Amino acid sequence: EMPDPEVPPSGPPSEPPPPPGEDVTPGAVLVLEEASRWQTGYCANAHVDNTTDAELQWVVSADIEGRINNLWNAERSADSGHVVFRGVQWNATLAPGQRAEFGYCADL
Repeated sequence: EMPDPEVPPSGPPSEPPPPPGEDVTPGAVLVLEEASRWQTGYCANAHVDNTTDAELQWVVSADIEGRINNLWNAERSADSGHVVFRGVQWNATLAPGQRAEFGYCADL
């Protein structure tokens, strides 16, 4: 008996699973830009662009120098090392082409 041709056997090949804790959003592009720096610390401004043609909830990650002591307009998974950032209630959802901005300061 022939299988129903309407049903694909197993769908398209799936992406390899991301490493644990690294559940970042495809198409959410993070840009970090240092705003100021002094001997014992620095501050950075960041923005996330939705480069897809669908609405998304952004989750991005970056390797952070020093230890974050202040963060605004985002939530963080850790204070130092490899940090995952996600949006807060009012900026977590980005329409296509929309941008969210956040920032942080860190101790060195």
